[in-house]
Amino acid sequence: MGYLCCRQAISCVYYSVVSLKFPISLVGKRIPLTPTILYDVSDNIIVEIKGDIPNSWVYAGIPYDPVRIEVGSSCEIIGNQAFRYCSKLTTVTFAEGVHTISSKAFRDCAALTTLGTIPLSVTSLGGSDTFAAAQALTSPLVILNSECNLPYLSFWSTAFTTAYLAPPPQNIQGGQPWEGAFQGSSLTTVYAKDAVASGWTLGAGQTVGNKTGVTVLNWDNYPDPTPN
Repeated sequence: MGYLCCRQAISCVYYSVVSLKFPISLVGKRIPLTPTILYDVSDNIIVEIKGDIPNSWVYAGIPYDPVRIEVGSSCEIIGNQAFRYCSKLTTVTFAEGVHTISSKAFRDCAALTTLGTIPLSVTSLGGSDTFAAAQALTSPLVILNSECNLPYLSFWSTAFTTAYLAPPPQNIQGGQPWEGAFQGSSLTTVYAKDAVASGWTLGAGQTVGNKTGVTVLNWDNYPDPTPN
C-alpha cells in the first residue's frame, strides 16, 4: 500500500493502488484545484502533469516529495516556486508545449542532478533564480530556443560545467538578455548554435551571462547535445 502525506495536514491519506489519477484538491484544504496529475505512489514519481502548475504548489501542501517529474505537453506554465524545496527530486524532464518555467520554480532542489532538454516551446525562465541553488545539478544544460529569456541568477550555485545554447541573434556575452544568468554557476564550457553568426567570440576566456573564464565553441550538432 502506498500513501500520500500532506505536509500541512495532520493525518495521512492512504491509497491501495499503485498508480492513480486525481485532482489534487482531494487531499488537504490548501491544495489548489489544478493540475491533474498521474502519480506513481510506489516509486514516488510524478509521471504526468496535465494543466498549468500554480504558484507555490509545494507551499500549498503538495502531498508528496517526488523523485522524478515528467512535465507533459499539455502543461504550458510552471508557476513561481512551484517545486521549490522538493528535497528528494533528482530528475525533471519537459515535453514540447511548456512555454514558461517561472521564477524559483525549482530553486533549492538540493538533490536535483538531471535536467532534461529545455525544448523549443520554452520562451521564458521567469523573473530570476529558476534553478538557483540546485547544487547537485551536474547534467549539461540544453536550451533549444534562441528566444528563451534567461533571467538574473537563473543557474546560480549549480554544478553543471557544460551548456548547449541557441543564442539570440546578437552578442549576449556578459549582457542582455542573459545578464547574470550564469553568475555564481560552475559553467566552464558553452556550445553555441551558429556562434559566429550570432556575434559570439569563440575560444577560452569568454564571458557568458556574467560568468567569466568560459570557453565558447560552436554547437555543430544542434539540436543533438553531444560534443562536436
